[in-house]
Amino acid sequence: RIVFHKDSGLSLEHLPNMSMRGVLHVLSVLIVVQGMPHLKRLKPANDLERVHHHERETRLSSNNISVPHLTGIFVSLDSTIANRTVEAWVLDLQAMKNVGIEWFCIRAVLAGSSHPAVSTACPFGGLISYFPNHTVSQCITGPQPGLDPVGNILEAAKQVGLGVHLGLAFPETSRRPPWMNSTEYYREFAGLCWATAQQVWTQYRAVYGGVIQGWYTGIEESNNLGELDLTLDLTGHYLQPLARDLRNLTSPQPTLIWASPYYVGNLTRDPETNYMTPRFYADWWEQVFHLVPDLDFIAPQDSMGAQGNSFENVTSFLTELAQASARAGRTILSNVELFEVWPQGCQWTPKTGACHGRHPAPFERIKGQMQNEQPVVRELIAWEWHTCLSPFGSTGNTTILYQQYYNYVHEIQ
Repeated sequence: RIVFHKDSGLSLEHLPNMSMRGVLHVLSVLIVVQGMPHLKRLKPANDLERVHHHERETRLSSNNISVPHLTGIFVSLDSTIANRTVEAWVLDLQAMKNVGIEWFCIRAVLAGSSHPAVSTACPFGGLISYFPNHTVSQCITGPQPGLDPVGNILEAAKQVGLGVHLGLAFPETSRRPPWMNSTEYYREFAGLCWATAQQVWTQYRAVYGGVIQGWYTGIEESNNLGELDLTLDLTGHYLQPLARDLRNLTSPQPTLIWASPYYVGNLTRDPETNYMTPRFYADWWEQVFHLVPDLDFIAPQDSMGAQGNSFENVTSFLTELAQASARAGRTILSNVELFEVWPQGCQWTPKTGACHGRHPAPFERIKGQMQNEQPVVRELIAWEWHTCLSPFGSTGNTTILYQQYYNYVHEIQ
């Protein structure tokens, strides 16, 4: 039974852009065999899976704010905010709670660094650990002696009453080293993330086990057709093994495991045949859910910050992804990008390439994003707190945006 539809975007015009392996992956991933019970749609495989579906419906937050709003947000650590005290984090997180945000995700407890460079000894380049007791090596440096950035954040979250999701490793570059094939890359990366998760959970579970509510898988999948070549390696060697082991690690405590992919609907930069259409991308994610039963949900980035998606692009993709998620027994969130590129007014061109600087977007655009996306999804989250929305953020612009957002959610004229 073919589960993609005539308007899914898969046609012969795409085949010249795929390797033979990619074509075979399309067939193996998008065709559901009736006689394979673990791939049947909408039916949880066993009682444990039913518990997971129940957790998906009950663990996500809700509050009494009447306007479209954020309930979660990413926090990206850097050398500045990593040195904050518990008291400083309490002030920051209380401001977060005061605008209705109920949980946040630390993007990476093991974050990429440009030094050392990617090499056979350090296939993911340099990494900075934001928690003590990580196995330090030539590739990984720890926090300054006596500092425990993740521990401070967890303590502050506990005091304020916010949930925390943890991202594991996030290298400086997502490019696969040329000497590794995709199977090797995903297996090695899964091993790095799993080792990190074990160390984090062992270190913090006794005091903060109830604060840690979920795990972010880190890899940012997209609707580029190149993903088709990677599907079986991505799901079989990374997403499902890692998600399964994370769930077993924290059992019997309920946990949520998720991804935040993105989609490109603005096709002014690349040929249309390089990308999956909204329906095709949704069908692909539906099959990823079947191949990764321990992945609870996705929170797609709306890609309005740098990719240049329009409101219409976002509606098209989110609607299809929401329907595919529902068919697979999942909920869906949306990740609102709170930034725009810098310098202001910078536009991508074939000659100049991408605009790399970022700053908070105008509030009216953000308000429009939330109003456009909330009717389609379960919750809204955002990128990113420190650089865009915190009153204690990286620039004065974040303070201004926070006050505007505070007035909005509290309906202060």
